[in-house]
Amino acid sequence: MLSNGKEYLGEAEVLGEKYQTAYSPLYDERGNIIGMFYVGISKKFYDELLYESLLRMAFIGVALTLLVFAGSLYFTQRFIIKPLKLITAETQKVTSGNVSASVEIGSKNEIGELAQSFNQLVEWIQALTYQISKTTGTALPQVNNFPNVESKNETAFPNSNQAIGTSEYMEDWGELPKGLNEVTLQQILAFLKNNKGNLSVSEIAEEVKLTKVTVRRYLDFMEKCGRVKVEMQYGPIGRPLKLYTYLK
Repeated sequence: MLSNGKEYLGEAEVLGEKYQTAYSPLYDERGNIIGMFYVGISKKFYDELLYESLLRMAFIGVALTLLVFAGSLYFTQRFIIKPLKLITAETQKVTSGNVSASVEIGSKNEIGELAQSFNQLVEWIQALTYQISKTTGTALPQVNNFPNVESKNETAFPNSNQAIGTSEYMEDWGELPKGLNEVTLQQILAFLKNNKGNLSVSEIAEEVKLTKVTVRRYLDFMEKCGRVKVEMQYGPIGRPLKLYTYLK
């Protein structure tokens, strides 16, 4: 082939060992072939290099697959399965009679919306229980920390003098935002009226048996209406603490 001026690319035996080779002829000024340009690599070395490269790529692929699987499993467990189990457990509490059950999930995705809807449903059940008791004039059994309207603790819900009727909402408070109900607002307001001093969201939520997220929404509404005063308490570490005081 070389004598005919053709290039060659393929396998060739050099000194008894197979090589992957490539060569092309070299010409002088008159166009005569005077030699060749040769490049070659041992076929054994080439096969080993190819095998190691494929093995390395396979290892990296498996490692990336396992990493993605572990990340997906962690994300699913923490942000989907765990919150759903929490909502399921609180739902079972409600079906067993605990109408003070609540779920605190801070995420803004569909799971967070589901938790917020669940809390609103519990608030609605509380309001319905209170309204039934108020209408019939009979005391419903006190179930799992839910305030009994007819109990001796008259601050659990506001009495007729404390209650703010619908007309007052329309005149002084305006229309309640979506997701807020009158009875829960009265419950929080009555607690603030009967407890002087600066109170944090956690303290109020613990006493009225509602979630901090729910209580914070009502307090924000009261602040906009000018019914509570907010003071910031700054500590050495962390975010400042909001303290709420009822304004007469």
